[in-house]
Amino acid sequence: MKKEELTQKQINRRDLVDGAVLIIIAKKGKTMKGELTQKQINRQDLVDGAIFELLEQLAPNGAQLQWNIEHIGAVRDAVLNVLVDNCKVMSEMDFYPYISESDDN
Repeated sequence: MKKEELTQKQINRRDLVDGAVLIIIAKKGKTMKGELTQKQINRQDLVDGAIFELLEQLAPNGAQLQWNIEHIGAVRDAVLNVLVDNCKVMSEMDFYPYISESDDN
């Protein structure tokens, strides 16, 4: 990559989806602009954790759910749609911070 290399820290993030997204972006010739702040990472953790807890509460008693970021992401997208697009109470970045990308070219 020309502009900046993905750091090992970015690739090894605890959140598997973020890591997968970084790898996909790298393969598509994109670079990341900056890094998430600790506050933004904490917000992501809060949202994902709250969604997982909701899924556990809604599952039948005794159901043992495994952490599955794809399932959490599906719910996250629905909640984002309601809070950001429908209710307009916050921005997408405020709801779930992310790193924007740019073309390498």
